[in-house]
Amino acid sequence: MDGKLYMPEELEVDGDEWYKPTRRFFLKKMLKHLKGDNVLELGVKDGVVIKRLPMAKKVGIDVDDAELAKAKALGITTIKHDLNTPIPLGSESFDNIICIEVLEHIFNFQNVLNEAYRILKPGGTFVVGVPYHGTLKNLAVALTAFEHHYIDTLHVKFYTPSRLRRALKDAGFGIVEESRFGRVPYMWRVMLFVCKKP
Repeated sequence: MDGKLYMPEELEVDGDEWYKPTRRFFLKKMLKHLKGDNVLELGVKDGVVIKRLPMAKKVGIDVDDAELAKAKALGITTIKHDLNTPIPLGSESFDNIICIEVLEHIFNFQNVLNEAYRILKPGGTFVVGVPYHGTLKNLAVALTAFEHHYIDTLHVKFYTPSRLRRALKDAGFGIVEESRFGRVPYMWRVMLFVCKKP
């Protein structure tokens, strides 16, 4: 990018039509809150989110070689690593960390949050987004699409707002903003937490 902060509706967001609205939502929040010269994305995949951020230094971690190659082709520094284990980066080394639609794929999610806290500089920002799973949505899914949603999926964790909020606080983060997006109230598609390290 050229360093200009684009409004989300100006962004050409990559991906299929299912993901474009949520990516615009996440980008809007990130552009509002992220400051500093660098950003780390946990679960960078092909780099389609981090490439839209204006930071000069962009680093992405993922376990998939093919996706990391795509991110690297976009100029993102990549690290192959399994997020279920300690992250091989120095403490207090990043201004910003993002983790977008990744935690639901991680068994040891508290380790990821603890590691994000360790790697983030004091005063830094951590943005985490996951699929929303509140009580009403879980009930509706259980009654209409249980196997598809909970069994035939790559998701291994399902987060209610209170569960993720508690995990973030247990890691040491202060929560600056909570947001929901997509569908109708209480059936939201995703939720996002913007956090600070004191």
